[in-house]
Order: sequence, then C-alpha cells, then structure tokens
Amino acid sequence: MDNGTTEWMKLKIAKDASPIKAARYAKANKIADDPAFRWWVPYFLNKQDRIISTVKRRASKHRKDEKFGLELPKPNDVRRALQIDDETGTTHWREALKKETRTVLPAFKILNKDEKVPPGYKYIELLTIFDIKMDLTRKARICARGDQTDTSASVTYASVVTRESIRIGFVLASFNDLEVLKADVAGAYLNAPCAEKVYTILGEEFGDYKGRKAIIVMALYGLKSAGYSRRTFRARVLREELHFIPCRADMDVWRRAARKGSGERYYEYIFVYTDDIISISKYPRRILDEMNEYFLLKVDSIHEPSRYLETSLGR
Repeated sequence: MDNGTTEWMKLKIAKDASPIKAARYAKANKIADDPAFRWWVPYFLNKQDRIISTVKRRASKHRKDEKFGLELPKPNDVRRALQIDDETGTTHWREALKKETRTVLPAFKILNKDEKVPPGYKYIELLTIFDIKMDLTRKARICARGDQTDTSASVTYASVVTRESIRIGFVLASFNDLEVLKADVAGAYLNAPCAEKVYTILGEEFGDYKGRKAIIVMALYGLKSAGYSRRTFRARVLREELHFIPCRADMDVWRRAARKGSGERYYEYIFVYTDDIISISKYPRRILDEMNEYFLLKVDSIHEPSRYLETSLGR
C-alpha cells in the first residue's frame, strides 16, 4: 500500500472509532471538502454542536437546582425554600429571607389596603433569587424586575474606581505613611432615592405584608437606574457634606485636604467600587465614621484590606 492509502485507512479507522474527533481533524486540516469526507463530516460536526449544547443545557439546569450538593430553590419559589427547611429541620432559608426582607423593607412605601397607587406609576414584579455561598451560608436577594421598565439611557450609567487608581492610592499611602481601611456599605443601592416611578405587590417573603401594594422609593437592586441613583446620591454627600472633591483622572477617587498631627499638609482619599469603600488617611477611621452618618457601613467589614477586587495585598 502507498502512504496515501495507509493514511486514508487510518482516518477510516478513526472515523469508526470516534467520528466527531475525525470530523474535527478533517476540518482543521482543510480536507473536509474532499469527496471522501464531504458526505459525513458536516453531519458529525452538527451532531457535535447538538451534543455540546445538550451537555451545557443539562449542566446549567443542574447548577440552578443544586449547589455544593444542596438543593437550591428556583427564583421566586419561596414556598419551596421554606419546605426545604421543614424537611431538613433547619431554618437556613427562613433566616436568609428574614435578613433580606429586613434589609430591603426601607425601599418600599407600603400602601394601606384601600389606598390607590398615584397616577403615573408603572407596575413591576419583584424577583427573589436564592444562592448558597462556599461556606454553605444561604443567601436570598430581593430584586426589582428592571427589564419591565422603559428607563432612559441617561440614568442607567454608573462608573466605578479603576484598579490602576487603587494601586496608585496604595503607593501614595506607603510613601506618605498613611493608614488604609476597607469597609462595605450595607444595602448600597438602598441609600439612594429611586429615580423611577414604579410600584409592586409584595410576595410571601414579606410575611404580614403579603399582597400589599408598595411604591419603590429607594434604588432597589435590579432597577436599571439603581446604579446611577446610588452614585449620584453618594457623590452629593461626599461633595456637599464631607467636602471631598473628585479627581479629574478618575471620578470615583475622592480627595480632601488634611493635616497630620505635626501640621504637615496632605490629601486623604476615598476610593469607591459600588459598595466597597477604601479610606486612605492618617485617620481613616474618622472618615468612615463620617460616612456612616449617611451610609450604613457593616461594622465587621471595617479592617485593613488583605484582598481588594479579587487581588491579594501584601506589605
């Protein structure tokens, strides 16, 4: 046999043993249009796409239904979440729901049973999403269905500090003998007033308020305007109340003139990434205490950062 016949037989054996791999080989080597391959290669390549699509679909379904070997309730299936607690003799999902409703309740103005919604307000649904963290802590997040609103593009943009700015800030802190503290804002979006006229009907997770109409008065997570509202409100507080000004190169880096105990002049900084705050100053805790009067900071989140934006920090 000549080499050509030998190679052809090898490919025939490969086709019989693993047709999809053989088809991919033929396509990669640009011989898929040859008469010996043209009749079967497209079929198996299409079959490959269907197989991959099926596997992805099944894997996606599996991830939604189960996580870390534990059943994960589907979105809005509050009843099933509570059933899981009953079946396992735990209160994990009840506690997660209670914590979340307590957090988001200030975002609603709950109307009396006979009170009508003011004219001009659009009805949207709420979406309760369930998750399980790596430490197996259960988490519930109540969101607004922002996809059901027609929001102007001018109120949907919100920037965040860049990683480059943060790195420069840490260098400045090191060179100027300044301290660095990190803090998380609790319910970051709920600190700002809602920029849209929307209302909803509260679900089972709200207990006694179930079925009541409620106007969304704060920037509830999920609204298209939530990020813009949060950033606008925060910028106003930092500028007008705390007397910080944004840097020209990065509008999410805020600075304020200050003095050290020795009388030396310097700038103290605030870096903001959604609900993550970095304070750089000789007295960073003082800045966070000032911010806490306007934004509720998580007490246990205030510490020297060892990681920020998925980056490990070292001395």
